[in-house]
Amino acid sequence: MNDRNALYSEAIKILDYPSKNNIQILKTHLFLLKVNDDYVINSSEPIDDLVSFINGNHGK
Repeated sequence: MNDRNALYSEAIKILDYPSKNNIQILKTHLFLLKVNDDYVINSSEPIDDLVSFINGNHGK
């Protein structure tokens, strides 16, 4: 769980607009989304992609 919390902290730092909605998107992708009991996001590369998507589409 510490790795997941570290990914969350990293994502918050690079999020341009840390609104409630944007933070909820991050939490959902990091802590809830699983495929075959494995989390969908397990490294910083997908975090960068997700935050880029949020910043570009959900930022304002």
